[in-house]
Amino acid sequence: MKKFCFIILLWSYQLLAQETTFNTNYSIELDPIAYVLKGYSFHGIIQPSSHISFDLGIFGIEEPEGFSGNDGFKIRQNGFGIKANYHFGEGTTRGLYTGLNIGYATVDATHNTSLAVADGNNITIGAQMGYRFFFHKPQEGIQKGLYLVPWFSYGYVVHTKAVKFTNLQYDNSKWLFFPTIHIGYRF
Repeated sequence: MKKFCFIILLWSYQLLAQETTFNTNYSIELDPIAYVLKGYSFHGIIQPSSHISFDLGIFGIEEPEGFSGNDGFKIRQNGFGIKANYHFGEGTTRGLYTGLNIGYATVDATHNTSLAVADGNNITIGAQMGYRFFFHKPQEGIQKGLYLVPWFSYGYVVHTKAVKFTNLQYDNSKWLFFPTIHIGYRF
């Protein structure tokens, strides 16, 4: 076991030693679709190494009717999430990336006909994949400025408090597929 731990430590040291030219960078992102859906979206991103980045974001949306399989309901979600991403491009944030995410959301549902109201909350654990396109060419090998990110996530939903109506059928789905586009700026 000691030999195994020594090998892992040595390997980790070698990986860190190879990234001497990368400077930590920061970005912000907005989801314009969230704003169209009477909501908001703001994400702060830190990339401490050439292949790894972390995203902390807040969001709110009013779902299009039927998006979650619940026709006849107005559904509002608000929450926050954390993502850890692996970037396949060497020394840059442009290109293909994938990662893991966890998020928390509150759900407020209103039945359109009866105006009955119920609320709930959930935790979603999932994976995402996206591609970052920059609008400008790199300056001195560093990609900065405005960019576009189409991405999607797929996750398992744990309903810590399920949305329940007394006499109405409402589906608290266990799976969430979420496609969107972000607009960002790297400093």
